[in-house]
Amino acid sequence: MKKYIENLRKKLHKANFDYYVNNKSEISDFEFDNLMKELIELEKKHTDFYDENSPSMRIGSDINKDFKQIKHNNKMFSLGNTYSKEELIDFDNRIKKLLHEEKCYRKCQNDKNHSYGFRWK
Repeated sequence: MKKYIENLRKKLHKANFDYYVNNKSEISDFEFDNLMKELIELEKKHTDFYDENSPSMRIGSDINKDFKQIKHNNKMFSLGNTYSKEELIDFDNRIKKLLHEEKCYRKCQNDKNHSYGFRWK
């Protein structure tokens, strides 16, 4: 089990480095999130394999110095780790409650930088 956890950590460290430093990704967000959930569960069950350098303990990032931050005209909300219809509906309800709006306009962007606007009732 120790070796499996170590390999999982290596894979997640590499994925973080690729994403934040090299500005590329060899695994999907979905796969990354599932691997991270698995690691967290294994670390809870096997506390004797604790490692303070585990990706599950990491806060922050080593963002590429070429990464340009921009200020958005409208507040941006992230879906986070939303992978099911139910999670999407929960997210939508939280936004409506936060904005005190029943009907909102949404703009989505896919991984190829194509944007789509839509109204959700």
